[in-house]
Amino acid sequence: MVNANSFENFPGHAIIPKIDWLNCIPDFCYENRSSQVHEINKWKIPVYIFENHAAAIKAWYKHRETHPALITFDEHADTFPPLWRQREDYLECPDEKQINDNWLNLLKLTRDRIDTIDVEDFFRKGTILRSDSQGQVFNLYYDEQILTAIYLDIIGKAYICAPDSFNPKPYTDIKEIIELYNNVHYLNGLLKPSISSFMFPGHGNLVHAIVNLAECLHQDLRNDTLAILQKFGYGMPDNYILDIDLDYFQNPFFESMPYKEYMLFFDLVRNARAITIATEGECVDASSRNYNSSVEEYNIYAQKYNFEPLPMITWTSKDALEGVLSLIEYELSGQRDEQDEKCRKFDEENDLRLAKNRKKNNLPS
Repeated sequence: MVNANSFENFPGHAIIPKIDWLNCIPDFCYENRSSQVHEINKWKIPVYIFENHAAAIKAWYKHRETHPALITFDEHADTFPPLWRQREDYLECPDEKQINDNWLNLLKLTRDRIDTIDVEDFFRKGTILRSDSQGQVFNLYYDEQILTAIYLDIIGKAYICAPDSFNPKPYTDIKEIIELYNNVHYLNGLLKPSISSFMFPGHGNLVHAIVNLAECLHQDLRNDTLAILQKFGYGMPDNYILDIDLDYFQNPFFESMPYKEYMLFFDLVRNARAITIATEGECVDASSRNYNSSVEEYNIYAQKYNFEPLPMITWTSKDALEGVLSLIEYELSGQRDEQDEKCRKFDEENDLRLAKNRKKNNLPS
């Protein structure tokens, strides 16, 4: 790690330091399909960490009274209809209408019940009782959390940054469910292409495909990616939860980047009501494998067309979490403000030097 002080003469190039408390994160935050949630309260904004992305709804529920929007970065859109897999319990019914009626009754019961649930109790247990005699509970599955949260009025609109996403069909023709998707905005149109799009460059213009592949291998949180909120015309919501699935990244070693590269992400962190992070170990491992497969494919063609080869990089969800938390701490602990002040003073002093030189050499100002 390069010390930020090494860049004292160029404060805008200061390198973001790694956090030194990663080992304090509980093991359950990495355990496959674990729905336990770890809350960090060391800053003014709470940060929640968990493995299973569906567990995010527990943290979102704690902020339900403000009806926040959701800004989420994920490799996948995660927009299955609410409680979609619970619908499978009714597939033995004789006709589709009965299946849908039973499913909608479950949804309505859930919405009725959630108004009477204690916030802290729901956050701890994350279960909602059914109305049957056994009082069984259901588990929310991954990919269902966003539309379930919208249906239950836990969040308002969702802005989804997912390179592999598309505007999916709502899986059903039920009007009430289709209307939920009016609250979902897919921002993938301005994101870099996903790795899977270029695993085998058969895109007509092979050189163009290779260049795109080289770019998409660095999907991250830098300014060119986060500017999509403004570019897409939505602007920034005033009240939102920032949600991050670590499988979003293709090379998560952010701390090697100058802090100026992340100014928009810092603004997202600073203005968020809360931050939720899904570690999703299996998906992160898959991202790492896909990355290296793509690099291997790229390097074959890079050699043929005299492109610079790319290095193989392997990472885990812990590596990605360390990078994201380092960025969050840099913003919320005030280090970004300190560096901004150094940049401001540096610019002022530089302007004075330039003005003196112009005056000395009789140059126009």
